[in-house]
Amino acid sequence: MKSVSVCFEKILILHRVYYRRKHMGITLQKVSKIYSTGDVETVALKEVDLEITEGEIIVLLGPSGSGKSTLLNVCSGLDKPTSGTITIEGDVISDMDNKQLTKFRRENLGFIFQQYNRFFSHI
Repeated sequence: MKSVSVCFEKILILHRVYYRRKHMGITLQKVSKIYSTGDVETVALKEVDLEITEGEIIVLLGPSGSGKSTLLNVCSGLDKPTSGTITIEGDVISDMDNKQLTKFRRENLGFIFQQYNRFFSHI
C-alpha cells in the first residue's frame, strides 16, 4: 500500500453499526478522481491505494489543492470516484447508487465539518 500524505479540512468519523461484519475499516484500491471542465481535466486523485483499519487514527496533511478534501469526499460517498474501488466495513460504496449511498451514510457515517460554527451562527 502507498502511504498517502494528504491537512484536515474535514474530519470523517466512522462508527460501527453492524457488528457481524468481517472487515472493519476503509480500503481504497486504485481510486482516481478526475474533474472535467470543458476540455480541461484536473486529476485530484491518481490511483490511490489505502487501508485504514478499525480503531486506526490517521491525519491527512498536504498543501492546498493536494486532494485532501477530494479524498474525504470519495471515502464518505459524498462524491463518486472516476475509477477504483472504495470499501467501508465490507460494503463496496463505489458501486452504490445515490439512494444506497444516502442510506449507507445515514446508518454508518458521521460528519464534522471544519466550518461547523457557521451552522449554529443563528442561535
